[in-house]
Amino acid sequence: MDRPLRRLFSRALLAGATAATLFLTGCASTGLENAHGQDAAAASARAAAPVAAPESNATSVSVPTPTASPETTSDAAPKAAPAESALPRIVPRLEDAPERLLDQQLRVRFSPEALKAGAPSDVPTLRAMVLLDTTRLSAVVTAMGLTVWRVDFTKEGLTETRHALLDNHLDAPKFVRDFALAYWPVESLRATLPERCRLDADFRQSAAGTDETRTLVCGGAPLLRVVTTTNAAPNAAGLVPEGTLSRTSIENRAEGYRIDIESREN
Repeated sequence: MDRPLRRLFSRALLAGATAATLFLTGCASTGLENAHGQDAAAASARAAAPVAAPESNATSVSVPTPTASPETTSDAAPKAAPAESALPRIVPRLEDAPERLLDQQLRVRFSPEALKAGAPSDVPTLRAMVLLDTTRLSAVVTAMGLTVWRVDFTKEGLTETRHALLDNHLDAPKFVRDFALAYWPVESLRATLPERCRLDADFRQSAAGTDETRTLVCGGAPLLRVVTTTNAAPNAAGLVPEGTLSRTSIENRAEGYRIDIESREN
């Protein structure tokens, strides 16, 4: 990725960090805190749970003991262990990652069964700036104009910085898995899957753009489906043109949620 794009993303990270610092010191507030009756100073950072090794013999990413972001104090209660999932923990190969810089809007909705189990019924629309290349996947997520989550996945491991009120159902390893299933090359993903799972893919391209459906099947059951439609096809070099718009839906039947994503390629 060229230097101007990296500078653009670096400025986005700096702006996000500044907003988060104001947020955590009580200089900024949102309806998020008011709705729960808590002061903005209760914000904290928690390191992500380590990424579990893949269930196959594929090369795994070593994950050091995560540390909290230096700009915050890690004083929040430990995150409860997630319920067991039929889906594998996917550790994508960074060396196969496409170069992307995405400005995204995400809408997350949970199934009735997930709501009964404690998932939030009303997640505000999230905005994410996502940088992806062969060295890292970095995402800065905001809600109502303030930074609430940052995820960084590198060859050294996976870390996250999150606001204390961000629901635990929004999980960094799942974010990496879902993002990889939507954007990583299919053959690279297949090499990381355990034997009980397969990834089916159907890709169609025309002058109007592309349509792709990917389905993760484990134990013979389709558990997660990703459908992406774009208004432009990749160029001769296989790169997505700047300004390309896309819509992606991730339907996770195993864990009971759906994510609708609108993206613009920067």
